[in-house]
Amino acid sequence: MITFLIAFLPSLVFGSGIKENRVFAETGVIDLSSINFNNHPPVGLDGMWEFRWNELLEPEDARWGMHREESQFYPVPLFWTSYGDHQYDSIGQGTYRLIVRTSGQTDYYGISLPEIFSEYKFWINDDLIDQRWDAEGTHVKFLKPSVFVIYSDSDTLELILQVRNRSHSNAGIGQSILFGSEQSVFRSQIFSLSLDLILIAICLFAGIYHSIIYIFRKEEKELLFFGIFCFILSLRTFSTGTTLLTQALPDLSFLVGSRIATAVIPLAVISFQIFAYYFFKKYTARKAFLILLAFNSAYLVMVFVVDSFAYSSAYAYYLLIILATCGFIIGIDIYAIIKREKFALLFLLGFVLLFVGIANDMMHYLQIIITGYYLSAFFAGFILLESLILSIKFSQDHMMISVLSERLESAVNKSNLDPLTGIYNRRFLILSGQRELEMSRRNGQSFSLVMMDVDYFKEINDTYGHDIGDHVIIELTRVISSSIRGSDILTRFGGDEFVLLLPQTGINEAFLVAEKLRGMVEKSAIPINKDADIKITLSLGVSCTSDEVQSFDELMRLADQMLYKSKEKGRNSVC
Repeated sequence: MITFLIAFLPSLVFGSGIKENRVFAETGVIDLSSINFNNHPPVGLDGMWEFRWNELLEPEDARWGMHREESQFYPVPLFWTSYGDHQYDSIGQGTYRLIVRTSGQTDYYGISLPEIFSEYKFWINDDLIDQRWDAEGTHVKFLKPSVFVIYSDSDTLELILQVRNRSHSNAGIGQSILFGSEQSVFRSQIFSLSLDLILIAICLFAGIYHSIIYIFRKEEKELLFFGIFCFILSLRTFSTGTTLLTQALPDLSFLVGSRIATAVIPLAVISFQIFAYYFFKKYTARKAFLILLAFNSAYLVMVFVVDSFAYSSAYAYYLLIILATCGFIIGIDIYAIIKREKFALLFLLGFVLLFVGIANDMMHYLQIIITGYYLSAFFAGFILLESLILSIKFSQDHMMISVLSERLESAVNKSNLDPLTGIYNRRFLILSGQRELEMSRRNGQSFSLVMMDVDYFKEINDTYGHDIGDHVIIELTRVISSSIRGSDILTRFGGDEFVLLLPQTGINEAFLVAEKLRGMVEKSAIPINKDADIKITLSLGVSCTSDEVQSFDELMRLADQMLYKSKEKGRNSVC
């Protein structure tokens, strides 16, 4: 959101600068003589331009002095199809003319020409500055907003724009032409380009991010369609606004460029509609969803099967489908809020931001308001907000998984631990013993096992009771645990029997370990009250892996046989 604000707020500030002390053209003349453009932002050359329908006039054409009636002056920016007193056809031609009066304090001026959905020739004074005009029967080139620097040694400039339309339902000048000092106009253009690049980067990053997450969470299809939505928005920004597409392909046909720029609109609506469907799947009316999806898909198909004039003419009606889709999404979101669905309120806040951008662009396209196309900026803000929602969702999912993992680990540990001593139990002994045996074989290392039990433990229970017997087992565990390596595994096999696993240990080293334990236990005294101690001893049996030992059961059986021999020797010994 910080990135979005850094990118977008300056345009609001800059835009407010353009609107300060607005001057409008009257009867084909705009008086800017009171403005010092050396320290003033660009202004829009808006107001009443002279317009000649069905005439293509160049500078110094004598016909400019003829028929200067009030009806020949029309507002700019406004498509000629919207001139109320004349029903000018979309397919046709005409010439615009404006006289600009300046203070004469600036020698070099900048003019920013916006997207014009038609062929045109543009003169300043007697110089042909720019043209995207092809011979009859050739293809029309795609939109190319441009900035021009002009030199003037007088305080009067004459702007003439010839327009010929044969491809689009809107014809004429639909956006403001900016005029100012060379530096201020270039700054404005560079800012617009930079803003588009930032918005493209945000959309691409969000698209890649959510697509990668989807690879690992394929059950959450909303991630896939949100990623697709982000990629489509980056393509929309690339093909509209400053039209970076034309900067890369200056001779791109209008028929191709227009299809790309138009197709991304239903594609964006469709991908977002499916994203919302999966985000609120259990609250979505499937039949209504499919009907709207069919209408959006139908317009998408139209873009590729009919000519540009047909689908651009139908676009005004398609806007109603977009509004219906937005209303449908808002409806299921509000229903989800009522049902206390997580993130539904935050989603609605983001969608309101998106809807403001949609409404602005719709009304600007229909020329109800003249503000400019800012939908990509609002899209970027929405993407960042939705990314925040998904990040919070994944964070909460991760926290839940961590809690469940801890509970599972605790449950597993409890099932593997002896409740009296806290060391591993017989179940864990079998699992870890088999694992250590397989590992020792793979690494070509020895693996030894020591089985031990307390001599005459039954007499301790009979003499002192089972509580004292449990106390003896606990203290014995403490003594043994303090004398072994961190890699060794001590387990309680049952009753007074213990098994010690010794990874990476040969038979001789295992005997030394067993003898050490026997000696320590023999020397230890276990207090049973303030005045009495109990002395105990251990009998131990040692076994080690060899060619004859093929399984962990055999290793255990061999250690048990050695333990039995230790008892036959008189106990308190190692075999």
